[in-house]
Amino acid sequence: MLSAFAYLIRYTSMSKLRRWQIPGEVYHVSIRAWKKLPILNGETANIIAQEILRLVDCDGTCIFSWVVMPTHVHLLVQPKDGQIGRIIQLIKGRSSRFIRKSNPSVGEIWEKRYHDRRLRHSSEISEIDEYIIMNPVRAGLCKSPEDWPWSSIHRKWE
Repeated sequence: MLSAFAYLIRYTSMSKLRRWQIPGEVYHVSIRAWKKLPILNGETANIIAQEILRLVDCDGTCIFSWVVMPTHVHLLVQPKDGQIGRIIQLIKGRSSRFIRKSNPSVGEIWEKRYHDRRLRHSSEISEIDEYIIMNPVRAGLCKSPEDWPWSSIHRKWE
């Protein structure tokens, strides 16, 4: 006989599993481009960056750091209401509309799911913040974080 948890895992699809998110906590969130294709660059990356900045400026959501990479986006976020799904929906939904408006031939842009991990200690938050900022450098896309145009590094010193 299966335990209730084992039954839930075995017979529930991933899309039906509930995410446990706690208001006031800090999360590292990753969003992937469709089939991990390198489509998040140039004008597309500009649009995504603008949508992230819109959330920071208008929604009251704390986004400590972020980066748009060619195949994915990283966010270090503290949602005001604990609803990461709402933040992801806003970023993906609005950016998809603007991208398709500027380029109607674009097909799928985003994977349906996203990955989130709650950070429990300030040391984890600092580590992930550095990871996000240094991601383009480690990927060999630029020599320093300041050279990557689609990153929060440019707003950290304002």
